[in-house]
Amino acid sequence: MKGSVLNDNNLQPLEGVNVVGEHSFSISSKSGGFTIDLKEEGVYTFKISHVGFEAKTVTVTVKSKIVTMPVFLRESSTSLDEIKVFGKSKKEC
Repeated sequence: MKGSVLNDNNLQPLEGVNVVGEHSFSISSKSGGFTIDLKEEGVYTFKISHVGFEAKTVTVTVKSKIVTMPVFLRESSTSLDEIKVFGKSKKEC
């Protein structure tokens, strides 16, 4: 199965999107494309997620070896209030 992940707002490809199924996964390329090797026909469900975008669950019915799946992710309005970073210098260890 091949697919591509695009920003729903501007239709730009999204790189680094996680496409996770029960027994398979892929990460989208710079062009937004991904490939998952499905051995059998059937119904598959994938969770598609990327930082800064709303996660989406997609169900696909595979009846042949060639399946193309376009996915559009919407930017998330959720943001972090604060990030704290802690560390020690070598002198303090």
